[in-house]
Amino acid sequence: MNPRSYSRSALCILLAIFAGCTLLHPSTTPASSVMERVGRQIRMKASTSLTAGAARVEITPPVGTPLAGYSQRRGKPSTGIRDPLYVRAVALSDGEDTVVIVSADLWAFPSPLAERILQAIAAEQKIPRQAIILTTTHTHSGTGAIVKGFLYEQVFGAYNAKIEEGIAARLRWAVKQAVENRKPVTWGMASDEQLLQGSVENRATPGGLVDPSVAVLLLEGQDRHPNAVLVSAAVRATLMDSRDFRFSADFPGELCRLIEVTYPGAVCLFINGAAGDVRPRDTLGNVPDERIERFGRLLAEGTTALISRIEAHAKADLSAWGGWFQLPPAQIRLGPIPIPSEIGQLMRQAWRIWCWFPFRLR
Repeated sequence: MNPRSYSRSALCILLAIFAGCTLLHPSTTPASSVMERVGRQIRMKASTSLTAGAARVEITPPVGTPLAGYSQRRGKPSTGIRDPLYVRAVALSDGEDTVVIVSADLWAFPSPLAERILQAIAAEQKIPRQAIILTTTHTHSGTGAIVKGFLYEQVFGAYNAKIEEGIAARLRWAVKQAVENRKPVTWGMASDEQLLQGSVENRATPGGLVDPSVAVLLLEGQDRHPNAVLVSAAVRATLMDSRDFRFSADFPGELCRLIEVTYPGAVCLFINGAAGDVRPRDTLGNVPDERIERFGRLLAEGTTALISRIEAHAKADLSAWGGWFQLPPAQIRLGPIPIPSEIGQLMRQAWRIWCWFPFRLR
């Protein structure tokens, strides 16, 4: 079922939280059953005005902290910073319900860290946890040392509680700022189903399934200037080379930088979809820096074009629902070496969240 056709008078935004290298979808539950369950649990109300706030906080750790993403790095320390890592947050409210969306320049949110963050935000902001959506850009040059466990620490570096706590604290601060900065907004959405056609590929299955679409959610202030821009695409952030030990937000960082320069004061969030093994093509440039700049610019120019045709809506219903879903065994590689599925089975509990929320128009 296409979320954008949820009903004749509804616009549903589906945010699949992509973490790790697995396609996030229930392994046994049909999509139609999931949407029926959502329909029963979401409580819609009469349309009302919407307020929204956004914030950006840097989360780049000290140089020397290991990186997370490529197994070939084997947990070795970072050597520098190509571009800063950020957490970006948006808070939306219709006066009765509040939804918080977070996008962090990390490879993934480990379950223990995600659980701590969800509990803390729910308590501090007095909102239910199903109304908090945690996402990562899935950069393969983000912060390591935030996952416990022998296998994880061999790949992402020895666990460091101080680094983990620093990320959690900055993320909570970003959410606090977003909630406190809320102002009346209009909203609108547009998508381009073919924007990335020819620019992405399936690394596991040559010529295999890809999703070339890009969707944009725009939140504008009363002055018609963008307050926040949410860009969703299903692509792995893997343009940085595994031999490069610098921190980088990869192409999502370039996308957000360009959008935030184009619309001063706006905060841009990249929401990664169920990317699976879909990545940008190497033909975008001869070296990683060039590929990052070109792919980020492709997304930024497409986003700007979509923004120009968005129709603003003054009112909306806001509600949220979230749940845990069991995933298929993770298909993991250490470089060119595939890890047995039995080990993937042990890791499947670490990455398993799928959340969404709809707006309904009147």
